[in-house]
Amino acid sequence: MKTLMKLRRSLSILIVPAMVLFAACSDPAEDIEDDGNSNGGELTEEEADKISDSFAFTNSVRVTGIVPTVVNTSLLKTNSKDTIYTMPGLKIPLRISHPAAVAINGWFIAVKNSTYYYDVPILEEEDSDTVSVVILEIDPERVELPYDIPVEITPYDQNKVPVDVIERIVTVEDPVSGGCDILIDGDTTNIGILEWRWHATVVFDSNDEPRFVNAPARVFGASQKIGGCCNEDPLVCPQAVYNPITKATDLIYDSEVTAGTMYSIAHELFSFYKDGTFFRFTLERIKNFSYDATDWCNGVPGFNERESVVHYYGTHDYAPGNTSISYANTHSYCDDPNGICGYGSRDGAVMVTCHMMVITAGVEGSKEVRMYVRHTYSDVWDD
Repeated sequence: MKTLMKLRRSLSILIVPAMVLFAACSDPAEDIEDDGNSNGGELTEEEADKISDSFAFTNSVRVTGIVPTVVNTSLLKTNSKDTIYTMPGLKIPLRISHPAAVAINGWFIAVKNSTYYYDVPILEEEDSDTVSVVILEIDPERVELPYDIPVEITPYDQNKVPVDVIERIVTVEDPVSGGCDILIDGDTTNIGILEWRWHATVVFDSNDEPRFVNAPARVFGASQKIGGCCNEDPLVCPQAVYNPITKATDLIYDSEVTAGTMYSIAHELFSFYKDGTFFRFTLERIKNFSYDATDWCNGVPGFNERESVVHYYGTHDYAPGNTSISYANTHSYCDDPNGICGYGSRDGAVMVTCHMMVITAGVEGSKEVRMYVRHTYSDVWDD
């Protein structure tokens, strides 16, 4: 794999002791023994085609032959490291980061050695215009589980010219088979391993079609025009002018700026302990418009930008083998002086494999699916 590109992060001093302990621990996923059921060796064409038949996307076309070749360029990256973990029947978002100057219109996706591949238009381009998304589903009736599937992902531009190729293993695990659980030893007064890293949240409509995708570091932005005064004399700016159409008084300013604001959840990490407690933290990035910091005479907008770490502590009712989970916050802490930060997580149905935890909740006629991966703490995009 190519060199990792780290995103900037800034954590409060309160989280550092926990992260130091965490970094010193081994990856729980690496400590899980192979049960011997995964496939081994190179796939034959017949095996590759059979597995490829199990793939489903929100929109795609099958193309006979092999994917157009492209040199590995290091331009594009995913947030899945070497392995994409999933469950049968789970619609999981796959995200690829790309330079703003490189427009991505879709992906070619192929099981290695298959006689055909999928042409998959992107589901959406995130607000940052540097992350494209597709959603993959594995038909549980077509794959013997567990299974490790070697795939090649080849994003292409507006002319369907390949831009880069990324090789991954799609590991499909069966939550019914058991063998692993979400509970770990310890309690929230002695935080060691932060077990579950948030992978994505998808909200589906009543037809089970995705209508909203959120994921770590996804930027939600807005832009608006705001009027202000260069001349600070209140008798000069703003001017009150009567509008005969609206029959109201409008305020006319001598300056205007275009301000872009943003909100992003950089990370969410969860641990559920055997003593019935849990610990969770999130890192949020927020950029709000500031009237006072704006240079009105030169038309330069000003902003308040901050990174906020939120610590949550509480209780849960999960026991090994449960198919649902509920939890309640007992207290929380955030480093915003006004306490304006943080968000809730819903209770719901839970499915667990050795590497994934999925919590599904009903939301006003639709459903919200929150996906977590058992993995080491990471804030990188991998190629």
